[in-house]
Amino acid sequence: MGLLRPEAASAILFLMSRLAAQATRWKLQGFLEHFRFVHRNMPDHPYAWVLGAGASKASGIPLAGDLVHRWLGELQRRLSNVNQPLPEWATAKNLGIDAFNYADAAASYSRVYERRFGDNPEEGFAYLEGLMGQREPSPGYSILAQILEKTAHKVVISTNFDNLVADALSIYTSTFPLVIGHESLANFVKVVSRRPVICKIHRDLLLGPKSDPRSLRRLHESWAAALRALFSQYTPLFVGYGGNDDSLMDLLESLDPGEIKGQMIWCYYERSEPSSRIQELVAQHRGALVPVPDFDLLMVLLGAGLDIEPIDDAIEKRAADRAKNYRKQLIKLDTTAHPEVRRVLRGAFERAGGPLAWMEKASTEPSTDLRESIFRQALEQYPDSDELKDEFGIFLYDHGRDLSRARALLTSTGHFEAVADLELLAGDLRAAQDALARCKDREGFYSVVAGRILERQGNFKAAEERFSSGESFWVDLAWFYLRRARIEDGIAATEKACASDTVNPAFISELARFLWLGREDVGRVGALYDKMCESESADSDDLLKAAAFWMAQGDQERVNRVFDALAIRPMNDWKDEAKYIFLQLVNDVVAGRDGAAYFERLRRQFTYAHSEDYSRGLDLHKMLEAAKGRIPSAYRKTLSAIVHAMCDPSKVASLNVYPHWKSGAPAAVKGDP
Repeated sequence: MGLLRPEAASAILFLMSRLAAQATRWKLQGFLEHFRFVHRNMPDHPYAWVLGAGASKASGIPLAGDLVHRWLGELQRRLSNVNQPLPEWATAKNLGIDAFNYADAAASYSRVYERRFGDNPEEGFAYLEGLMGQREPSPGYSILAQILEKTAHKVVISTNFDNLVADALSIYTSTFPLVIGHESLANFVKVVSRRPVICKIHRDLLLGPKSDPRSLRRLHESWAAALRALFSQYTPLFVGYGGNDDSLMDLLESLDPGEIKGQMIWCYYERSEPSSRIQELVAQHRGALVPVPDFDLLMVLLGAGLDIEPIDDAIEKRAADRAKNYRKQLIKLDTTAHPEVRRVLRGAFERAGGPLAWMEKASTEPSTDLRESIFRQALEQYPDSDELKDEFGIFLYDHGRDLSRARALLTSTGHFEAVADLELLAGDLRAAQDALARCKDREGFYSVVAGRILERQGNFKAAEERFSSGESFWVDLAWFYLRRARIEDGIAATEKACASDTVNPAFISELARFLWLGREDVGRVGALYDKMCESESADSDDLLKAAAFWMAQGDQERVNRVFDALAIRPMNDWKDEAKYIFLQLVNDVVAGRDGAAYFERLRRQFTYAHSEDYSRGLDLHKMLEAAKGRIPSAYRKTLSAIVHAMCDPSKVASLNVYPHWKSGAPAAVKGDP
């Protein structure tokens, strides 16, 4: 056989090098099994935890990218004489930072830090101290602390300045670590140690932390020697580290594969992708890349493999307040994307109130789909809980989902006024009357539903009297006036409501809406919505009214602020969900985009049941008219038709005549309206 031609040999070598450079990728479950195996069967292969900023996010410490954007905004306000969006101003030229790219601003962390604080380093230190002071370790650190205390995996190498690992050991265990927070102490690092060792390679927060480019460009020789020794005996396990500083990355790249013990594991956030530099490094050391959930959930899963569970009972003995906060954070973990964690967290949920803890979790979840999943998970664990059945039934009919099951759940708990309201949604007036007749309690919500039945029958005077006696009669009465187009009566009612409670966001937002619809009092309306938005108790209905108003005024800054608030709040019902998606759609097309994602979400939303109510579209039609000049003409009729369909389910099918809507017509309505 003859020799290969030079160009063929080069091509083969190139392909072989490319194949060799491909980092191995594992699934999360496979990594968990590997971790458990190494722990149990290879005691001479301990892990060293290499932590980055992602491990501190759940404890309230911003990521590098978040800080960079804050500092860029501060620099713009100090240096720019032109009012322009931050992405347009933040350029390499304006910042004096070579190769700066706003889309990847986090990669320029050290350069932006230097630009912001280079003239006054003490201000930079104070800024970081303010961010990290008084931060409590999140639940994931409690698991890590126990692992550091109880196992051979006792070394932490951190690029962070915070003290979360040391605090966690102090709070959650009886072990105190050796903290090496300065390169001058690096010679105290021991390869074999009886207690946890925390190596803070960019220094401790109180010892002149390193954030400038010169300091992050090269690792101090003392640290380089100490880390080389550690990696010869410990397998690095990276969590929350993005590899954006050259100092540690250069050291890792300089090591030969045999200089690192075991198989390097690099965990990266499952909704992102590791940089090419990380992938090449992991390939160089024949390691593995693993997509993982957030730090807290990952540590719970790792701890479960070591028979280490959340220690809420021990925390409660030490400090009741600390235990309460701990449980709250555990309950917020995403049990829907990773249901296997429910078994581990069952005890914590039980001690936090069982069904009530699940109800609290559902009540604070912004995603309607995830709220439904949480309720279903809760009922799997507590199938006999009347509280859960009642809450889930109300949720289902509020959002027009699975009305048959909602009816069955509410009937089983004797919540007949809610069943009556559901029958009104389904369009069965007789069934609504029959359900209301079964109610034992004839006060509160009973009066509201009775008023709605009377209104549906056309007995408006009697309906008005009923709404005036409901449990939250000001709001219900105002909505009645809105449906009857009695705007001035609505203004009078909401003025009285605001006089009786000057800080109630529901009263304030309702008055603002009536004033906008009836009197065009833009100045007062804007002031009322500003006041309402300051309230932490403002719900989705309140905020959506404000969003429609500010969109009509073309005030994008306020629209964005309201959208930010809405993003972390649950939607009250079908109407709010549809309105939120619609306003995002309008915002998208006004910005020159096609709104495709929001059209798709609206098509799905219209597969759920909703009732006829033209009052819900009044402010949206007014907004569309006011913003007409900013909305591309090709979208105007489609958007108006969508509002009509939101107000009248019989109009949904007619949306198919519009080109923007046709690609993916809605399916038949779910439930049985």
